[in-house]
Amino acid sequence: MSTIKKSRDESEIPSMAGQVLRASFLEVSRYASVLYAKDGAVLKQTPNGRTVTIKQLPKRDHELAQRVLSQGTVKLKKRKVEEAE
Repeated sequence: MSTIKKSRDESEIPSMAGQVLRASFLEVSRYASVLYAKDGAVLKQTPNGRTVTIKQLPKRDHELAQRVLSQGTVKLKKRKVEEAE
C-alpha cells in the first residue's frame, strides 16, 4: 500500500466515525432520551422531540475559541514531568 493511499485511508477514519456516531444518536433519540452539548449548554432531547436544558455551562470566551479553531489542528505532546520532592 502506498504512503499516499494509506494516509488518505487514515484521514477517512474520523469522518466515518462521525457518521456512525450521528446515525446511532438519531436512532437512539427515536425511543430514548439523549444528552448532548450545544452552544455552552447540556441539553436533553426526549423521544417526542422536546428539548430540555439540563445545565448552562460556564461562559466561554468565543473570541479565543475562534482563534484556536482558525489555527487548525492542535497537537499535544506528552512530556515527562519531574516530581519535586
